[in-house]
Amino acid sequence: MNLIELALTTYTESKAERSEEADYHAEQARTEFLGHARSSAGTNLCKDAADLDWQYVTEGLPDQMEEARALLVPGRREYLRYRIDNGPGTVAFELVQPCTACRNDRVSPVTGLFHLGQLLTEDDGPHPATGGDQEPGPLAAIEQASAHAARVARLARHLIAEHPDAGLAVQHVSLFGHEHGDGRAEIHFNAGGLDALRRVAAALGAEVTVRVSGGSPAFVLEHGSATGTVDDIDVELRAYSQMSDDEAAAWRAQQDQPADGGEGE
Repeated sequence: MNLIELALTTYTESKAERSEEADYHAEQARTEFLGHARSSAGTNLCKDAADLDWQYVTEGLPDQMEEARALLVPGRREYLRYRIDNGPGTVAFELVQPCTACRNDRVSPVTGLFHLGQLLTEDDGPHPATGGDQEPGPLAAIEQASAHAARVARLARHLIAEHPDAGLAVQHVSLFGHEHGDGRAEIHFNAGGLDALRRVAAALGAEVTVRVSGGSPAFVLEHGSATGTVDDIDVELRAYSQMSDDEAAAWRAQQDQPADGGEGE
């Protein structure tokens, strides 16, 4: 190995080691931060709050800010958040209540379990009118579809931020508006794999179904899907994962077995 090759090899290996070390320390920091969030939830509320599915979030936040979130109940949008602003060094434990009517978040500090119950029963005041008894205008159907589009976009950003490791990507969106104010919205996501799909589906309270296909001798695929509803928006999740060679062989052997009372295919 000449000097150039030696230098390049040393640089490449050193860079890889530094990257692995940085990833290790970042994961340690995330784990520690989630531990602080659970501890705060347990101290301010109860053990059940500490046991919620807390997720580390950085997307959409300033560089100096860190946040952890946990949905109160799968399928709803209210969530607890533990946030640290490393600039001024402030720590906050709050309830966030997204509003689909005005598309604003109501953020309230939480001081205890009684206070959380109080916040969940309070009305945060009037929202912008949604039509009421007024006659629909000539663009009512378009306005309805536009409102659905804003809600769907907000939901998509929310789910992606809540599950940063799930590889969620919007596959397609369907919107329907009507002159009388009715409407419908659907959003379809692809997830990064079956495990990711199951995590997101659990947060939505949706059941996962899996089917297996062996379209090629080289591999066997597991296709997962789940459907749920969040704030009247239909959400569909899809993902697939490739079976290992041993799993695929076992599945194919099972398919070759004759059915009860019949001949094998």
